[in-house]
Amino acid sequence: MFEYDNADTKDLVPGTLRGYRAWTLDGRLTELRSITMDYGWFPGYNPSATCFHYTKSVVSGPGFKGTMWKSPHLAPAPRCSCGYYATYSLQNLYVYKDWPNIIDSGYVIGTVKAYGSVVLGTIGFRAQYMEIEALARSGPLVTEKAATYGVPTVPSFEALVSQYPPSSVDELIGAPRANV
Repeated sequence: MFEYDNADTKDLVPGTLRGYRAWTLDGRLTELRSITMDYGWFPGYNPSATCFHYTKSVVSGPGFKGTMWKSPHLAPAPRCSCGYYATYSLQNLYVYKDWPNIIDSGYVIGTVKAYGSVVLGTIGFRAQYMEIEALARSGPLVTEKAATYGVPTVPSFEALVSQYPPSSVDELIGAPRANV
């Protein structure tokens, strides 16, 4: 999904990074759920991201041939797909692109702040920690979930971007990102 600009570097930059993402919205569950992975988002503080993609490789040697699991690593890791995901722009969310067709299908879009270890990509980023800042949609279920998470709701996507503009990655890192 992402091509990574900083796959082999670990620059330390203080601050948080704001982006956008979507969740499933289910009135039977207390938490918002990730769309692509089966995990819930906790109100307030999310634990550190975890890698669910341990891969195995076949190892051969004198008198030995077998399967060996690569050791676990902290998320997000370069050259892996682990971490909490967000995009720099609403236009990069497929849920946003198809919103007129799925408006009543159980999704909510919001803004998040990311911190800890972050891997930057061309259209978004993956982070070690991520917290919900605001939700954009109206209705009683969204209002209930926003109250659970202690975040405001905004009436439209335009209001979301206006009140919670994306972070300028170039300003945050102090230089333009490399084009991939």
